[in-house]
Amino acid sequence: LIDDLGVKSYLIASVKQGETIYGAIVLHYVNSKKEFNKNEIDIVEAVATQSATIINQIKLYEEMEKTAERETILRKIIEITSNAT
Repeated sequence: LIDDLGVKSYLIASVKQGETIYGAIVLHYVNSKKEFNKNEIDIVEAVATQSATIINQIKLYEEMEKTAERETILRKIIEITSNAT
C-alpha cells in the first residue's frame, strides 16, 4: 500500500494505553524523502498519547453511565418490590 501511494517517508505513532492498542497516527510524505526531526516526532507521540487517554476516558465514562443505568433500574425494582409487600 505504501508503494502504491508513492509514499517516500512516513512516521507512525501507536495510539495505546498500557497494553491496549487503539490504533495509530500516520504521517506520510509523497513528494520527497523527509527525515522527521525530534520535535516533529515528539509532537506526534504526544498527540498519540493524548488520543489514547481521551479514548480511555470515553470508555470509562460509558462504563460509568451503564453502571448508573443499572443502579436506577435496581432501585426501581427494589421500590416496586418494597411497595408490593
